[in-house]
Amino acid sequence: MEKKIVKKKVAAPKKAAAPKKVVAPKKTPAAKKPAASRKTYTFTLHAPHARSVEVVGDFNNWEIGKYPMKKDANGIWAKAVVVKPGEYHYKYMVDGEWWLDPEKETAANPYGTENNVLVV
Repeated sequence: MEKKIVKKKVAAPKKAAAPKKVVAPKKTPAAKKPAASRKTYTFTLHAPHARSVEVVGDFNNWEIGKYPMKKDANGIWAKAVVVKPGEYHYKYMVDGEWWLDPEKETAANPYGTENNVLVV
C-alpha cells in the first residue's frame, strides 16, 4: 500500500496589527473667570506739574513701567487696573520719585516708609 503524503497548509505568521490611531480630543476654549472675581479700580493722583506718573504695587509685583498713567486737562493722572478682590499696597512713581496719595489710607512697609492701601 502506498502512503499518500498529504501536505498540510501551514498558515503564514500573522502580521502585527497596526496600532490604532489615537485622536486627541478637541480642545475647548478655557472658560473665562466670572466677572465678579475681578474688579476694575481707577487710581487717580493730582499732580499737574508732573511729566510722568505710574502706579506701582502688589498687584503688578512692584514692576516699574507696567502701569503708566495719563493726565487730563485738570492735572489729574488716572489709570484703570483690573484686580482680584483683596488688599493691595501701592505707591505712585512721579518723575522718578515715590509719592503717596495724601487722600488714601496708608500702612507701614518693611522699608521704614509707608504705602497706600487699596481694599477691593
